[in-house]
Parts: sequence; structure tokens; C-alpha cells
Amino acid sequence: MRDVRDSKEQFREATERMVRKLGESEECFRRIFEEGPLGMALVGQDYRFLQVNNRLCEMVGYTETELTQLGFPDITYPEDLAKDVEQAEQLFRGEIPFYHIEKRYVTKGQDIIWIHLTASVVRDEQGEPLYGLAMIKDITDRKWSEEVLRRSENKYRTLINEFPCPIFVSRMDDFVFTEVNDRACANYGYSREEFLKMNILDLEIDGPLHEQVRNVYDEMEIGQVVEVHGTNRRKDGSTFPVHVRFNKLDDELALAVVRDVTELRRAEEALRKYESMVSASRDLMVFVDSTYTYQAVNPAYCEALGKTHEEVLGHTVASVLGEKFFETTAKPNMDRCLAGERMNFEFWWDLPVLGHRHADARYDPFYDADGSVSGVLVHIRDTTDRKQAEDALREARRMEAILQIALTMKHHVNNELTTILTNSQSLVSEGSLTEEQRELAQEISDAAWRITKDLKKIRNLKTAPLVASVGGPKMVDLGAATTH
Repeated sequence: MRDVRDSKEQFREATERMVRKLGESEECFRRIFEEGPLGMALVGQDYRFLQVNNRLCEMVGYTETELTQLGFPDITYPEDLAKDVEQAEQLFRGEIPFYHIEKRYVTKGQDIIWIHLTASVVRDEQGEPLYGLAMIKDITDRKWSEEVLRRSENKYRTLINEFPCPIFVSRMDDFVFTEVNDRACANYGYSREEFLKMNILDLEIDGPLHEQVRNVYDEMEIGQVVEVHGTNRRKDGSTFPVHVRFNKLDDELALAVVRDVTELRRAEEALRKYESMVSASRDLMVFVDSTYTYQAVNPAYCEALGKTHEEVLGHTVASVLGEKFFETTAKPNMDRCLAGERMNFEFWWDLPVLGHRHADARYDPFYDADGSVSGVLVHIRDTTDRKQAEDALREARRMEAILQIALTMKHHVNNELTTILTNSQSLVSEGSLTEEQRELAQEISDAAWRITKDLKKIRNLKTAPLVASVGGPKMVDLGAATTH
């Protein structure tokens, strides 16, 4: 009898503990439902909200009363509804124990928010569904961040693929490529799939660049950029010089930007040849910027001025050539050149070493990449010898013209003198003249004879050499002078 009473007491105590635990569980659930950080709802089999918590109301902008008059299809973004309903039906039929889904809600204010839904079902003792339990997390910020990241990745990929130079991303430990851009494939002749089975050393010609790459990868800090030069090989075996910029992205990856410097090397070689030609030229060559300051000069220019390279480069034209020459000759022509006009002109100038010299100058505008004129290219040639030859030729031609006039006059005068000489000699022989008349006729005859002999000398000038005094008496070859 006592055993029966003990059993009943134990059963009563156990039942009370179960009731207390159930009450505690219900209280715990109620507190989680009402105060938890997630939106929560009890949903009927007709998909209408039976009960909602404050967090869900805050998410969608409805009051509890408004929301319990709606169902989840009413606030689900139309494009997301079908998939949600399909899984809800499977859940209520017992085909699945729960499901997760990311979808969009349309708030009362018609804004779009993203949510992560975890749905399960509460059943009675017979296993029949009583209601669905929805736990809802607002993931809008995460989704927008993902979208921003996706767009950034797309922009990054577009930028990388449109970049005019080959770009490679490789692992730090074994140099194997993890990403290449379209330009790399086009320049080297490998497909993307082939590249992803290769490493950066597969592109190198055997030599010191191999060791440079290994040293670079070992010593680089994150974000550091290191540059190396070397020679790369294409799939077809052809080689070309490269300039490579390595950038360590993180502890695992490095980015390499490769620039084909073939044309640069050719340009550098052409520039070296041009600089050699300019340096060897006896013509005077300079580059003057828009502030009339020398930015480049060749040796001949410095030699002509009797100055060192340092005394000219970086100084103004006025300080080197003098204010007067600058204002009257150099500046007016430079100003027109800086306005885009090409100038050619001649001038005389006094040089410390060469003295008074004649020059032929050409000023060409120097255009920047944006099309603006930033300076003047000056080319000056000493034309003193040519100028002197031209002046001598002009003087010779002037003297020849005067001689021709004299010869013409001589012809006419000679005719008249012949008549005078003949008549005067006839008068001398005339017996009827007085002695005084005969002496006068003889004087006329003698004078006519002297003039005739002088005219013969003028006639002989036609075959005499012309003498010009240009910087001192010298014979001038007119035929040679006219060829300059």
C-alpha cells in the first residue's frame, strides 16, 4: 500500500516537473518570438499570417493588425513567389522537414528588401500540421554589398581585359598563373586554359630574369611594386624585350603587368642616332620653351657663342644673346612660332668666336600630345660664304652692266671721233689755211687720236677678269658662285 502511495507521489512530482518545464519552454519561446532579433511569424496552411512579432513588422512597415490580415504571398516580390509557395506546399505535406530560401519582400512603402527565410512546421500529436513557423532575417545590406562587389568585380574584369598590356595574376609560392587577361592571350598566343597550367617562368628566356623573379617574390611586401626587365617568349618561339611591374596583392597572389618595349627600344636607338647626328652637326640647333628658356642645345651652338653647355641650358635667350638681339630678332619670330606659324628668315649677327656672320634661321613649333605649342625648335645655318658669294655675284653683274653701257657709248663716240680725226687731218693738209688755223686743226686731230686710244682700253676691259673686294681682294669664280 505504501509502495502505491510512493508511486503516485512520484508520478505527481514528475507531472508537475513536466508542466513546469512546458511552461518554461512556452515562456522561453514567447520571449524569443516577441523579443528576438529575427522576424518571426506563425503561418496558416492558407499562407496567412496568424501571429507576427515586432521585428517582422519593423522590416515590412506594417502594424501587427495589418500584417495578420495578409499572407506571405501579399508581401513577397512577384518573381520570388512561385518557388516559395512550392516549398511551403512540400513542407505542409510532410515531404520536407524545413527549407531555406533567400527572397525579396515588398514593404508597405513599396521598398524592396532581401530576407533569408527558414521555414518549418509545427504538428499535433497525430502528425497533422498546425501551423508553419517562419524565421526571417533581413539581409538587404549583405545583398547590396554582394551586388556592389559583383559590379566591382565585373568592372575590374572589364578593366583588366581592356587594359592594353598583358596582365597576369600568379601564386607567390610556385608562380603558377591563376588569372590572365585577353591581351595576354593575344600577345603570347596561348589560350586562357593553357596559361592556367603554366607559370611565369615558362615565358622567360633562360637568364638572370629567372633569378630576378624569384628574388622579387621572396622579398616583396604587400602592396609593393617592383620592376624588372627581360626577354619573353611567345608560343610560336619568337622573343621580345619586356618591362614587368610586379605588385604583391597579398601573401598568396602577385599581379604582373607586362609591357612589350620593342618599339621603345627602337625609338631609343633612333633617338641615340638622332642625338649623335645633332651633336655632330655644324648647324646650330636648340629647343626653347614658351618662357624663352633653353631646354636643349647642341655643341655647335655653344661653340659658336663661346659658351659652355651649362652657361646656355636653363638660361633665357635674352640673357645669352643679349636683350637687344632678343627683342628685335629672336622674340618677334618666336612669338609667331609659338602661335603655330613656321618661320624662315635671314639675319646678321656678331659671334664672339666667328665674328660678323650671316645666318639662315628656321623656327618650327613644337607640339605637345594635346596639340598645344609648348616651345620652338630652332635650326640656324651659317650662310656667310654663300651670302658673300651672292653679293660678289651681284657686284660683278652690276659692273658688267656698266661695262656694257660704256662699250655701247664707245661705239657711238668712236664713229664721231673717226669723222673728227679724218676732217682734222684733211684741214692740216689744206694749203689755204693760215698757220694758226693749221695748228688748231692739228690739236683737234691729236686730241681725237688720244680719245681713240682711250676707247681701245675700254674695249679691252670686256675680256679682263672682274675683281671683287669681299673681306679683302680676291678672284671670284662667278660660275661657281651661281651654283650655291
